[in-house]
Amino acid sequence: MTQKDQTNDTATQRGRAAIYARVAPGARTQTAPPQTAALIALANEQGFPNERIILYEDKGVSSNTAIFKREAFDALIRAVRTPQQEPIQSMLVSSEDRLKKRLVGGRARKQEANG
Repeated sequence: MTQKDQTNDTATQRGRAAIYARVAPGARTQTAPPQTAALIALANEQGFPNERIILYEDKGVSSNTAIFKREAFDALIRAVRTPQQEPIQSMLVSSEDRLKKRLVGGRARKQEANG
């Protein structure tokens, strides 16, 4: 089977895929392409064409900022709760630390202590 044949085997998914990216303040680059390129490719592999992928991006936002105070993340949550068009079927993020570093780090330290 050729590579082209393999990509044609992917069934188109219903709904939309959402990608969340957060660029920290003071980051070397204030754009999210390194985070999003691989996630767009993954969504495509899962059967979501580019026109059904929505990018939610918070720029210059610290991981310590409350999630509800992040404009893009808040918009993503609203879109999931009250879909205006096709519902979001898949949410992709490059790493848990894009959501909340302390939560992830705290959980890891607690597990190590109990280990």
